[in-house]
Amino acid sequence: METVEYEGRRIPATYLGDAVYCLYDGFNYWLRLNDHRSEECQICLEPSVIENLINFIKQCSKLREKDERKESSNLA
Repeated sequence: METVEYEGRRIPATYLGDAVYCLYDGFNYWLRLNDHRSEECQICLEPSVIENLINFIKQCSKLREKDERKESSNLA
Protein backbone atom coordinates (compact mmCIF):
# COMPACT_ATOMS: atom_id res chain seq x y z
CA MET A 1 0.00 0.00 0.00
CA GLU A 2 1.27 3.41 -0.92
CA THR A 3 0.55 6.74 0.68
CA VAL A 4 -0.28 10.02 -1.05
CA GLU A 5 -0.33 13.64 0.02
CA TYR A 6 -3.85 14.73 0.95
CA GLU A 7 -4.64 18.06 2.62
CA GLY A 8 -1.17 18.31 4.12
CA ARG A 9 -0.88 14.74 5.39
CA ARG A 10 -0.10 11.28 4.07
CA ILE A 11 -3.02 8.88 3.62
CA PRO A 12 -3.16 5.26 2.42
CA ALA A 13 -3.80 4.52 -1.23
CA THR A 14 -4.06 1.20 -3.02
CA TYR A 15 -4.64 -0.04 -6.55
CA LEU A 16 -7.91 -1.97 -6.91
CA GLY A 17 -7.53 -2.92 -10.57
CA ASP A 18 -8.98 -1.65 -13.86
CA ALA A 19 -7.17 1.69 -13.41
CA VAL A 20 -9.03 2.37 -10.12
CA TYR A 21 -7.25 3.49 -6.97
CA CYS A 22 -8.78 3.81 -3.51
CA LEU A 23 -7.66 6.32 -0.87
CA TYR A 24 -8.86 6.58 2.72
CA ASP A 25 -8.74 9.91 4.57
CA GLY A 26 -9.88 8.56 7.95
CA PHE A 27 -13.58 8.95 7.17
CA ASN A 28 -14.27 8.93 3.43
CA TYR A 29 -13.09 6.60 0.71
CA TRP A 30 -11.92 8.24 -2.48
CA LEU A 31 -11.90 6.42 -5.79
CA ARG A 32 -9.53 7.84 -8.37
CA LEU A 33 -9.18 6.86 -11.98
CA ASN A 34 -5.86 6.24 -13.79
CA ASP A 35 -3.50 7.76 -11.20
CA HIS A 36 -3.76 7.75 -7.41
CA ARG A 37 -2.07 11.16 -7.25
CA SER A 38 -4.53 12.87 -9.61
CA GLU A 39 -7.66 14.59 -8.32
CA GLU A 40 -8.95 15.08 -11.86
CA CYS A 41 -11.22 12.00 -11.91
CA GLN A 42 -12.37 11.08 -8.42
CA ILE A 43 -15.46 10.38 -6.36
CA CYS A 44 -15.90 10.49 -2.61
CA LEU A 45 -17.80 7.70 -0.83
CA GLU A 46 -18.99 8.21 2.74
CA PRO A 47 -19.13 5.15 5.03
CA SER A 48 -22.91 4.81 4.53
CA VAL A 49 -22.42 4.74 0.76
CA ILE A 50 -19.73 2.07 1.17
CA GLU A 51 -22.22 0.00 3.21
CA ASN A 52 -24.80 0.40 0.44
CA LEU A 53 -22.23 -0.66 -2.15
CA ILE A 54 -21.28 -3.73 -0.11
CA ASN A 55 -24.95 -4.69 0.25
CA PHE A 56 -25.47 -4.26 -3.47
CA ILE A 57 -22.49 -6.51 -4.23
CA LYS A 58 -23.84 -9.15 -1.82
CA GLN A 59 -27.25 -9.05 -3.53
CA CYS A 60 -25.65 -9.40 -6.95
CA SER A 61 -23.54 -12.31 -5.70
CA LYS A 62 -26.67 -14.09 -4.49
CA LEU A 63 -28.32 -13.55 -7.88
CA ARG A 64 -25.24 -14.87 -9.66
CA GLU A 65 -25.13 -17.95 -7.41
CA LYS A 66 -28.83 -18.57 -8.06
CA ASP A 67 -28.27 -18.28 -11.82
CA GLU A 68 -25.27 -20.64 -11.64
CA ARG A 69 -27.29 -23.24 -9.70
CA LYS A 70 -30.10 -22.94 -12.24
CA GLU A 71 -27.65 -23.38 -15.13
CA SER A 72 -26.01 -26.43 -13.56
CA SER A 73 -29.40 -28.07 -12.87
CA ASN A 74 -30.44 -27.46 -16.49
CA LEU A 75 -27.28 -29.22 -17.68
CA ALA A 76 -28.02 -32.33 -15.64
